[in-house]
Amino acid sequence: MDHLDRIPRSYMEQAQFFPGTTDVIRTLSNGGMRLAIASAWVATDQTKCLLVREQVADCFVSVLTRDDLGAEAVACTPSSLEVKLELVQRSLKELEMDPREVAIVGDAPIDIQAGKALAMRTIAVRTGNFRFLGNHLEALAPDHVVASVAELRASEHLT
Repeated sequence: MDHLDRIPRSYMEQAQFFPGTTDVIRTLSNGGMRLAIASAWVATDQTKCLLVREQVADCFVSVLTRDDLGAEAVACTPSSLEVKLELVQRSLKELEMDPREVAIVGDAPIDIQAGKALAMRTIAVRTGNFRFLGNHLEALAPDHVVASVAELRASEHLT
């Protein structure tokens, strides 16, 4: 676990968004969408630094990772559904929103599973972990599938 946790802590400073992602985040935020990040990985501080570098930090109401669970997450793996659910529920509280009013956008099966468990709309992004799943993604039955975050459209996917 310690080795896995070093990846985002050590390499996030080299990360960058997929082309078009910054524009979509800005468009959604400027259109009144309240955005949050709830990652079952670690590295809240590094994630916030990435958002600053990409010039979208002001677009997010909440940024939470497993780091924010403290001792509660010690025995959990980064893919733990329980961790994801807890982080999403904390994000919903910070957003002051009902899960039925929210869409979860994710690049891993756990994102769609958490969204379904909380009665949220689900949007699978084929970047990240989903690029390895091929047709198995459809078995998770997300409400929408997009190739990348850059393809998200509020009128088409989020309302």
